[in-house]
Amino acid sequence: MLVRAPDHLGDGVQALPAVAALTQHYSVAIAGPAWRRDLYAHTGAAFDATGGEEIAVLFKPSFKAAWAVRGIPRRIGLSTGHRGLLLTDAVTPPGPHRSDDYAAICAVLGVEVEGLPTLPADPARAPIAIGPDDVLLLPGTRSAETVRWRGFRALATALGERAVVVVGPGDLPDVADTVPATTRLAGPFDVPQIAALAIRARAVVGIDSGLTHLAAAARRSVGLEDVHVVYGSTDALHTGPPGTLEHHGTRPACWPCYRKHCPYGGPCLDADVDEVLGALG
Repeated sequence: MLVRAPDHLGDGVQALPAVAALTQHYSVAIAGPAWRRDLYAHTGAAFDATGGEEIAVLFKPSFKAAWAVRGIPRRIGLSTGHRGLLLTDAVTPPGPHRSDDYAAICAVLGVEVEGLPTLPADPARAPIAIGPDDVLLLPGTRSAETVRWRGFRALATALGERAVVVVGPGDLPDVADTVPATTRLAGPFDVPQIAALAIRARAVVGIDSGLTHLAAAARRSVGLEDVHVVYGSTDALHTGPPGTLEHHGTRPACWPCYRKHCPYGGPCLDADVDEVLGALG
């Protein structure tokens, strides 16, 4: 079986239970972004296709992904868009959450998906020292500006030396402008490194981004909670990391919009800093 992972890290994390379930029944090779090797290493999947795959499972919902596997006899994915014409098994997205879509794709094969995303983390992989009272801040994202939170600077100031800002690949220029110059800022780090930092911290504060999904899955692997997600234009019901604590700004009539740019000034981007600080304890 060839599994096409999603392009976005957050979606990739949400697909963890589905990938793990498929590997229990099939010999799986996973195609997609480079981070797939770190994210799915523990599942037992391979990462190089043999060319003899009989089934293609598409967690990436795109016409291009469906076209790329058109030579594989059985092709399973979501029916939305024109890609359904290229699939042998076109699945109507059940929602409400992205992970429900992945489970529905697996169900076509009689594979049941259970549990929340969990990512084993090795604390020895932590690339920097982080204390047991430190709070990991994850303000970076490659997604639209409408998922960012404008309160990170004030939160980092209030936390003082407890604040540790960590970034992933491509995040550093944007993140550096969102926190005080005196805040510890480190990275960019890879998947195992960020997972290791997440399980060492007292708590994590992020946005609806891939790094926050990753941190939540890593902390779940060792029984830790205290992951705080500040939402902007997106909704936890559809795309948020499950099992985390939600914080919201003003939610106008247009919320959640999932737009790349806000024509109204983004009132949903202004969750209360004191509320988040109080929840951290």
